[in-house]
Amino acid sequence: MLEEKTIYLKKSEPEGALAEITAAGLKVNNMITFKQGRNWFTFRTAALILTPDRRLVLLHKNETDPFWSLPGGRGEFFEPSAETVVREMKEEIGIDASVERLVFVIENFFKYGGCDCHELGFYYLVRPEAPGTWIYEKPCFEGREGDEKLYFKWFELSELDAVELYPRCLRARLKNLPDTLEHIVHSD
Repeated sequence: MLEEKTIYLKKSEPEGALAEITAAGLKVNNMITFKQGRNWFTFRTAALILTPDRRLVLLHKNETDPFWSLPGGRGEFFEPSAETVVREMKEEIGIDASVERLVFVIENFFKYGGCDCHELGFYYLVRPEAPGTWIYEKPCFEGREGDEKLYFKWFELSELDAVELYPRCLRARLKNLPDTLEHIVHSD
C-alpha cells in the first residue's frame, strides 16, 4: 500500500500546484492559480453577506494578514463560480448558503508575499440558509481554511473607509450596490 504524502510538482510553484500521492494514485490540486517567477494569477470567488437590515457586511482575515477581505476562496477547474462561493462558505464557516446574484467582477492587481498578483474575482451576493443564520447573532467568530484559523467580523458599511479592506475599491462600492453586474479593473 502506498504511503500518503504531499509533493510539489515543481519546487518553485505555490500551494496551488500541490499534488497528493494517495493509495488511489496521484491527485492534483484543482485550484485555479498559477505562478510564473514573481507573477501570480488566481481566480477567486467571494461572498458578499449583509445583515437583513443591510447595515453590516461580513469580512474575514487569516491569522497573519493585517487586512480584511470578503470571505471566499479559489475556484477549481470545471466548478461553476457560484458553486465555488457556496463550497467556500461550507468549508470556512460550516454553513449552507444560497447565491442571490453576481454583483462585481473585479480584476485586481496588487503585490503580496513578494509577488506581483493578478486576481480575477467574482463577487456574489450570498444569503446564509438556516441553520447557518446563527452568524447574524455573533459580532465576530472563527472559521478554518484547512489548518489555518480565520477570523470573521461584521463591519458597519458606513465605517468601511476606516477598515483595511481589499480590494480597496470595495470600501465605497459596498455602501451602494449596483442593480446590475459591474466590471471593475483595479490596482491596490
